[in-house]
Amino acid sequence: MTDNDRIEKIKRYEMSRNMFLSTINMAQSYPDSRQFAENITDNFKRASDELAKDEFTPEQLKEIQEQEKKSQILQIPQTSQESKPFNPSDYRVLVIDDDEDILGSFVGGVLKEKGYDFKWVGNGIEALETIPVYNPNVALVDNNMPVMRGEELIPVLRANPKYSKLKLIATGQGFSDEILAMCDAVVTKPYEIADLYSSLESVLSKA
Repeated sequence: MTDNDRIEKIKRYEMSRNMFLSTINMAQSYPDSRQFAENITDNFKRASDELAKDEFTPEQLKEIQEQEKKSQILQIPQTSQESKPFNPSDYRVLVIDDDEDILGSFVGGVLKEKGYDFKWVGNGIEALETIPVYNPNVALVDNNMPVMRGEELIPVLRANPKYSKLKLIATGQGFSDEILAMCDAVVTKPYEIADLYSSLESVLSKA
């Protein structure tokens, strides 16, 4: 290898190194730069490999190895465009409410219109019988129901590890602060259908 070739390789290495170091910060701050950052990392790796083959000084090889370690641990965030869009038909909703008028409102205003898969039960006991079979993603829990109230049902669900992923939205009145703290969202009656749908999408998007 001639001196000119060696100098040219050093220049390519220095350029790749500088771009790589600046790209680390950019890629972490701006997810949209993901592909660009990956290309820069590949270029730097190729340049450092070429230099290593030429048996440079131990100090130079050590620097190359340190930069390669950085490239291996660099984690570039996924872009938001790669996330799956929210689709109500992917989720099962259990409505726990003894008021049939409320169920009719759901069917017409939210669940049926938006495409959710849903079931309705009239009290906490029926909910405990239905949940293991239906396996809902979220339950909308009223409080004042016969047989078993919502404030009795919610602690039972939270104490069971099988239902750790079940999202709970309190929809009734009279829940204590302790019970509300166990829920993922609260939409107190009387509520707007738009608010209920917004809460559904919010908690299910975090599932």
